[in-house]
Amino acid sequence: MEMVRVRNRDDIEIDVCTINPRLAAGEYEDEFRQLGGRIFRCPLRKNLWSFNRDLRNILKEGKYDILHSHHYYASGYFLKVAHTVRGLALVAHLHPTVDFNIGIRVPFPRSFFRWLMKRWIDCYADAILGASHATLELNWGANWHQDSRKFYQPNGINLAQFKQPINSIQVRQELDLPADARIVLTVGRHVPHKRHIIIPEIAKDICGKYDNVYFVINGDGPLYEELDRRINELGLHDRFRLTRGFPSLVPLWKSGDVFLFPSAQEGFGIVVIEAAAAGLPIVARRIPGVMEAAQASDKAILLDPDSPVGLWIEAVEKALLMGRTQISDYDLFEKDFKYTTQASWDNLVHIYKTIGAQKRKENHRSS
Repeated sequence: MEMVRVRNRDDIEIDVCTINPRLAAGEYEDEFRQLGGRIFRCPLRKNLWSFNRDLRNILKEGKYDILHSHHYYASGYFLKVAHTVRGLALVAHLHPTVDFNIGIRVPFPRSFFRWLMKRWIDCYADAILGASHATLELNWGANWHQDSRKFYQPNGINLAQFKQPINSIQVRQELDLPADARIVLTVGRHVPHKRHIIIPEIAKDICGKYDNVYFVINGDGPLYEELDRRINELGLHDRFRLTRGFPSLVPLWKSGDVFLFPSAQEGFGIVVIEAAAAGLPIVARRIPGVMEAAQASDKAILLDPDSPVGLWIEAVEKALLMGRTQISDYDLFEKDFKYTTQASWDNLVHIYKTIGAQKRKENHRSS
């Protein structure tokens, strides 16, 4: 959606093909269509022959130049299906840095699937994109940059949304917090690798020392109730606000005092970039994707993966003392901020044009 919002439609058109069997409408569909995009539904079910036929028909009828797949290793299958469509350039875009939960051995069926999909990606892709250097290195080795088909394609954010003034007192009122409350903010889904379960343990000590510190966690997911139970067990219900979804996260970003992000695995920490854009001190785990994103901040405290709760407590206290950076001139700030939507779009257009030119040469030679 960020790309669609900044693109020049005279230069590049973008349509979407969703393979979700549920056929459920996404929350951005209306806006996407209003911006000129079309959405095709090609549900991936057990009948792969029907899926293959339907996907090829969509690609042929649309006369597309590029198929850009974001389905991690499964992109290998989609590229294999699509490679027979004449003139179509194929892109595999990998985001995560790990394939399985940390500490769990990858079982044989998955390891074979991964081997086969990577083989097909290598065989059929005209370009292989990684959301971080770590993603490319962990999947393709330290010398990935020697392959002209592999590209670094980081995510970006639109800084314009952060330029708008925010009434932080009003945000605190909406959260039922005191006007002088200091907010330790976490944003992310309630899933195992986000490690939100450590936050109540950190908060127990912090809240015992500081009467005006509150913890706000925005997100939803299967572990929401488990986290809520742990908060209540520790008697911290009054010091936590769990929000399943804020209309816009910018008011939260610009009202917070510290961003706490204990995630154990990230392809590229886009929320870390957003926290940096809001001027928040960041306390996060020292993992590859987060380390890259944290370069956008001059107030990032990164902890080793096996750090005990005590070090997290010390880091949060240090971040509270740092205070947030007040960014008065976002136009000036944007000049030194690498991870903008426009920069990401410009890089993607360069990749598209590079592989498009190569594809035209191939087609000319074959004809």
